[in-house]
Amino acid sequence: VPTTLVKIPGGYSEIGALKVGDSVICTDSLGQIAQSKVTATRRFIAAKTICLSAGQEIIVTNLSQPFFCYGMEKLVNIETLSLSSQLQSLQATTPEIQSLWVQQLATELVAISVELHQNYCVTKSDIVVHNLTPAIATYAALDVATGVMVWLSLEFYHWLRHPQQQTIVANLEHRLEKQYNRE
Repeated sequence: VPTTLVKIPGGYSEIGALKVGDSVICTDSLGQIAQSKVTATRRFIAAKTICLSAGQEIIVTNLSQPFFCYGMEKLVNIETLSLSSQLQSLQATTPEIQSLWVQQLATELVAISVELHQNYCVTKSDIVVHNLTPAIATYAALDVATGVMVWLSLEFYHWLRHPQQQTIVANLEHRLEKQYNRE
């Protein structure tokens, strides 16, 4: 959401206030603290979001946001996260996921792209997340259930249109809703 805090040199900024050329704090390929420049920003409406609480933080993100977790050799997609997954952070503590749920409410999100290291830190827990990849073309689609215009990557849009993937996506949505919705 536009008010999500992003770590910058000397403090924090809301992600919605960042502009191309602004510096953000990230990690390099060795896991060391570094700085990178914002190369792109994009605002969009997500018809569904995933909310997760970790430590004292609540993060609202899109269904395809990858995270860095301790003990994992690669980025972890939202469907791989589970309760007790430990998110990578710049701080000495490792924020552990306490709850995950699907939010079926049109929500404005902001994505940024960062040069070189392609990650940045969110919330005051300094959780490391992967950035937007601006090279992927986007496709505007009207979500007929909500009447909201949503942006999809062109690759993801074509993938979704394949009948086999529609079944997979429906099953994933059902599993996420069943597993993570708050009662």
